[in-house]
Amino acid sequence: MHLAAPSRGKRMRVTVLILLAGSLGAGIQAQSYDDLFHEAAELSAQRNFDGAIEKIRAALQQRPGAPEALSNLGVIYHLAGRYREAVETMEVVVRSNPKLFPDYPFHADILSALQNASVRPQTPLYQVVSIDLSHLISPPSAINPQATEQSMVGQINNALQSNRRGDIT
Repeated sequence: MHLAAPSRGKRMRVTVLILLAGSLGAGIQAQSYDDLFHEAAELSAQRNFDGAIEKIRAALQQRPGAPEALSNLGVIYHLAGRYREAVETMEVVVRSNPKLFPDYPFHADILSALQNASVRPQTPLYQVVSIDLSHLISPPSAINPQATEQSMVGQINNALQSNRRGDIT
C-alpha cells in the first residue's frame, strides 16, 4: 500500500498548529512545591482561604503527606471555619509523623484541644496573633521555653497595641 504525501498546504497547516500549541504551552509552567506553598500562605494572609486551600492541595499532589503542607492545610481550614476538616487534617499529621511531636511541648494537649475545638473568633486581631504564635513555636527544636514565652507575650502585646491604634483591620 502506498500512502500519498500530504500536500504542501496541509503540511503548512500542521506546522502552524504545532507551533501554536507549543507557544501556548510555553506560557504554562508547572509551579514548584515551594511556590505553591508560599502562594497558599499569601492567600491565607489575604483571607482568601479557598484559594489557599487550592494551592496547598496542589503542593500536596507534588509531595503527598508533607507534614508542613498538611499542618498548614489544617490551619487554613481552621481559619476558614472548617473545623471538622481542620481536626481531621491535623490528626493525619499527628498519626503519620509521630516522631515530630515528642519535640513539641504539650503535643498531647494540643491534639486534645483540636479534637475538642470550638468556634473561635474570626477577627483580624485573632488571626494576627494566631499566625504570630504559630511561627514562634515552629520548628519545635528552636523552642526555648523562657525565651519563647517572653516572645509570645511580646507578640500579643504588640498585636493589641496595633489593634488599639487601628493598624489591624
